[in-house]
Amino acid sequence: MVVPRANGELEPVVWSYARVCWLASLTGQPALVVPMRAAGDPPLALQLVGRPFHDDALLALAAALDESEPQEHT
Repeated sequence: MVVPRANGELEPVVWSYARVCWLASLTGQPALVVPMRAAGDPPLALQLVGRPFHDDALLALAAALDESEPQEHT
């Protein structure tokens, strides 16, 4: 699977993930990615990085963001 970059080029998902998530992995900070429901292409996501040992606060923030997103109507 590939994802589009801002310049229109495509790159493998693994490279895309590694390019933006390496710092949290290197420092051992808790991090997660929240998909954002936005109209249009490409799909968006928000990466959240928390303070060490504050995973609960990071998860609470992600849950609050997810609840605040408008729900799609099918």
